[in-house]
Amino acid sequence: MKENVPSGLSRRLALAGVAVSLLPACRPQGSQGTAAERVSMKLKWKFTDKVEITAEDIAWFRACRSTWIRCEAGAPAIVPGDMFLDDFEDALDEEHGKGLSRFEKVVCAFFLNARFSAGRYALRQPLEGRTSFGVTDEHFRLLRAAVWRAAMIDCKRPYGDYTNYPIDMARILGLPITRNPQGYDEISAQDDARMVVLHEEMLFVVQAYIEHAELAPGRWLVPWDGWDSRGIFGPRCTPPTAAQAAAYQHAIAAIHELVERRFKDPPADFTFIEWALRERGGEVQPRSVAGAELRNATTALFKVEPD
Repeated sequence: MKENVPSGLSRRLALAGVAVSLLPACRPQGSQGTAAERVSMKLKWKFTDKVEITAEDIAWFRACRSTWIRCEAGAPAIVPGDMFLDDFEDALDEEHGKGLSRFEKVVCAFFLNARFSAGRYALRQPLEGRTSFGVTDEHFRLLRAAVWRAAMIDCKRPYGDYTNYPIDMARILGLPITRNPQGYDEISAQDDARMVVLHEEMLFVVQAYIEHAELAPGRWLVPWDGWDSRGIFGPRCTPPTAAQAAAYQHAIAAIHELVERRFKDPPADFTFIEWALRERGGEVQPRSVAGAELRNATTALFKVEPD
């Protein structure tokens, strides 16, 4: 539903991925752990293995609701059904993000592994008087291309790099884009108006996804950094191939092996991402090989070729 969300909460939800990722690691004071564990904490390594998704988890996800967040262009967010928006804000602020740990796990499992397609869907939770909604091919392509921040489509740049988001939408949908005399991209007034409508209809698309995306109970692969996965995370709508999943898991194992072998006592200011992905003087250092493998495997895991 398009609730009148206070501006402070809108900003909080928009920054949810950042907010949760900045929370301190969940380890009791005085417990140092192994070198690999300390590195994992600094890396904010949330999931080192597949996660268990139960029938209860799936039912809990089905009870979530698509809520329109009024900030910038506005965008839909997935909000747990057992939370008011104020409760959701409190959970984001809670120490270690414990209030959202189940939510993140389940959302990640759905986004990466669930099946979803265009079609007409009944809405068990009616939105704005609608009890069903037809997800078109255009809606479907926009859902897969949208820029997600945690469980919310980015309300400033929903589909790419433009704050004038209809341009990004037009590019995704293959509509004509021209350059005006001032050097700016533009689309026709008719297409611009239609893109705004399509964007607002994503509220219903997300609700249809919540209620009908197909995922069975079981153990499912999720990103190592959860919903903070470097700006490429969102609903795939088709599961990754076995080869993509295997390459990703191999890359994660390589990182862990490298950490154990190279860093027995990482310094206090150790920044793993900079270390793992760093290249110096145009030459790939041995330490960056594993990092590059993880980066490439992550990209491949989420990349879905257009239909």
